[in-house]
Amino acid sequence: MKGVVAFFTVLFIIPLGHAITVLALKLPLNGQLLIAVACIIAATVIIYVTKYIKSPAWETFTGMIAGVILWAGLVEIGVKIGAQALEIEEKKAMEFSLAIVIPLLLYLLFNEQVRCNLFISLRKGLHILRGNQQETTIDHWGPRVAFKMFTMIWIGHLILFFAYDEDFFGPQGLFCKITFILCLLGGSYLFYKLTKAEEMDFAFRYAMPTVIVIWSCIEILAKWKILSEPWITLNPVFLVIVTVAFVSALFLIVRAERRKKQT
Repeated sequence: MKGVVAFFTVLFIIPLGHAITVLALKLPLNGQLLIAVACIIAATVIIYVTKYIKSPAWETFTGMIAGVILWAGLVEIGVKIGAQALEIEEKKAMEFSLAIVIPLLLYLLFNEQVRCNLFISLRKGLHILRGNQQETTIDHWGPRVAFKMFTMIWIGHLILFFAYDEDFFGPQGLFCKITFILCLLGGSYLFYKLTKAEEMDFAFRYAMPTVIVIWSCIEILAKWKILSEPWITLNPVFLVIVTVAFVSALFLIVRAERRKKQT
C-alpha cells in the first residue's frame, strides 16, 4: 500500500512543475525571469530546511518537491527563455546538454559512494568495483533526493527529445517505439517492486524512477496523438485531481508517521 501511495504522490508532484511553467509563460519576459529566479531560490531554501526535518519520509517528500521546482525554474522556464533568445528550438538547446550529462553519468558510475541501485548493478556487471563495499548510513536525504529528481527528469527528457527529433530518429521511428516498449516493461517491473516497499521514505525514492519511466510512456502516447496532455492545457478537472491527490498524500504521510511512532 505504501508503494502505491508513493507512486501516485510522485505522479501528481511532477505536473506541478509543468503547471508553474505554463503559468509563468503567460507573463512577459521579465515576469518569466522573476518566476524562474523565485523557483531556484525556493528550491534552495527547501533543500536547506530539510536539514531540520527528522523524519526520512518527510525529508524525502520535501526533497522531491525541491527537485521539481528547481527543474521548472532552471530548465522548463530558463532553457525556454535562453532558446528563444538564441533563436533555436528548446529541444535543440536541451540536446546540447548531453555534453554535461555524459560526464555526470560517468562520475555517478565510478563514484562508489553513490548507492543508487542502478549504478551499483552497473558497477558489478562491468566489474569496476575495487573491493567489497560497506553500506553507509545516510542521514540527510533532502539534497540527495532533490538532485536525483532533477537528474532523472533531465535524462528522461533528453531520451525523449532525441527520440522525437526528426534529425535523429523521429516520433514514428523504431527508436521511439523501442523506447516506449522498454519504458512500459521496465515501468511495470519497477511498479511491481515498488508495491513491496515497507518504509515510506524508501517507497518515495523508489517511486521516483518508477513514475518517470511510466511517465515517458504517457509522453510518447501524447506525441503520437493517442491522448492529450492535461498538464500542459491546465484542464480544471486535472488541476482539481492534482490538488486532491496532493492533499491526500500529505494526510497519508502524516498517518503513516504517527503509526510508525506508536509501534
